[in-house]
Amino acid sequence: MQQQSAYAEFKRMIESETWRKAYSMSSANDQYRKFEETYKKHYDHAYPLKRPAKRRKNIRRDPKPWLLPWLEDACARRQHLFHKKIKEPSLINIAAYNKIDKFCNKQIDLAKKKYYKKYFEEHRDNSKKQWQVINSLLNRNAEYSAPIKLKDENGNILSRNSDVAAKVNEYFSNIATKIKAQISTRQIFDPGGF
Repeated sequence: MQQQSAYAEFKRMIESETWRKAYSMSSANDQYRKFEETYKKHYDHAYPLKRPAKRRKNIRRDPKPWLLPWLEDACARRQHLFHKKIKEPSLINIAAYNKIDKFCNKQIDLAKKKYYKKYFEEHRDNSKKQWQVINSLLNRNAEYSAPIKLKDENGNILSRNSDVAAKVNEYFSNIATKIKAQISTRQIFDPGGF
């Protein structure tokens, strides 16, 4: 819908253009440049470029919802002071880092508590959302596991689920008969001889 209206606007502007300035030029190159300039002006007006959103200076790749911009800036200052403390370990640098580290840790803890308290109050009637957050905090998110691979007695690697299931089933089906055969072939009873 928006694209159709932009097209209609562009078409209207092109049709209403007189192109007098382009015709008034003496050389073909000048006429073409003026034509291109006018065409581009109308095109840019009808189809404006979307400007990218201005990115904050210290935004993280994986931003935490409780980290406010001022706290991200404080954490960036802490990181800077940490590197300064490592490069030049003077008493002043160590004291400055320890002070901002204590401040940042305290503010992060307070921000986390405030965020989760507000979240649980908003979703007090929705236990599904509460458990989603609890599980994410405890890193109990379901993750994709790699397929099971099993080596058979010939040294071949089985990776298809049906082959692995058949091999496991065969093993547990025949284990009792194999153990019984081992026990019956022994001459002396020794329970620890397996």
